[in-house]
Amino acid sequence: MKGHAHFFAWRDGEIIGDVSLSGLPRRMNHRAELGITVLKSEWNKGLGSRLLKMAIEYAKSHGIEIINLEVRSDNFRAIHVYEKFGFRKIGTSFAYFKIGDSYIDFDIIYLDLR
Repeated sequence: MKGHAHFFAWRDGEIIGDVSLSGLPRRMNHRAELGITVLKSEWNKGLGSRLLKMAIEYAKSHGIEIINLEVRSDNFRAIHVYEKFGFRKIGTSFAYFKIGDSYIDFDIIYLDLR
């Protein structure tokens, strides 16, 4: 399958962020799922944007036309970054997580690179 990549950000021998693309098989091989993590100590320093840009550039150069991801509906910082790069919400997965007695919804978003 095409479209698999994993990029890391390091500081002093420690991973402080990463982004991955997981290409989908067969008739969906024009799509990839994105995952991204940035340590809280690195928030608001532009690292998430740099990682996201790397993943999008990789996708464009490897025939990925659509990037999918899910994000907590209450993660407004991340949603703002995704929207800045052109991601759009297409739905909500209700009660995606359950933490204790609380249910957490996730937004389903995508970036169309066609």
